[in-house]
Amino acid sequence: MLKLNKNKKNGFTLIELLIAVAIIGIIASIAYPSYQGVLEKTRRQEAIRTLLEASQLMESYYAMNLDYSGAISGGEVTDFTVNDEFSDYYSLTASAAASTFNLSATPLSTGAQSEDECGTLTITQTGSTGADSSDCW
Repeated sequence: MLKLNKNKKNGFTLIELLIAVAIIGIIASIAYPSYQGVLEKTRRQEAIRTLLEASQLMESYYAMNLDYSGAISGGEVTDFTVNDEFSDYYSLTASAAASTFNLSATPLSTGAQSEDECGTLTITQTGSTGADSSDCW
């Protein structure tokens, strides 16, 4: 027959608890930077999507007017509104001449993307991005 020790209390010892906390800390220290990297890439993809959308608007304007310059007013693309996911981390600037345009998404210096390795993202009327790395586009 099995005897139960009535003096032993059920529960965790301090050592067991400290080991569990240490393991959770190690896992968190590995996972958090990876999570931040995913957020950075997601924000960058939103900037790329915004640039492509603005580029399509520029091309549409050019198809109707044979001129890009009228699609820009005050350094911004006319009739184009950026969403909060973009404007919280980037600023959009535009410049155009009759047959060329340049759109740029610049990370805000105070935002989470300020340390992004890709920096300013650009696109021109030829579709050229000027990116040194395929990871950026």
